Amino acid sequence: MRMKYSEHVHKLGVNVSNKIAPQLLLTLNYDQSKKNGPPFSISSEQIQQYYGEHYQINELINEPATIGSAPELKVTEHVWLLN
Repeated sequence: MRMKYSEHVHKLGVNVSNKIAPQLLLTLNYDQSKKNGPPFSISSEQIQQYYGEHYQINELINEPATIGSAPELKVTEHVWLLN
């Protein structure tokens, strides 16, 4: 499902002159053995796997975050620029 989503994001970003529009991607990373989403955890390696073929990937920021259904879980929110 994630691969299909990343392909869909890429297709949405391609314009008529075949240039790819930059994308902003927000993700959460946490120990998924402690909470089995949603929201689902995604690692930086997975971001590279799904988007690396079409985009240069830059992490803009990462900060501690919480998930309302599991407030005790250690979560990091990441903001990525896909360019």
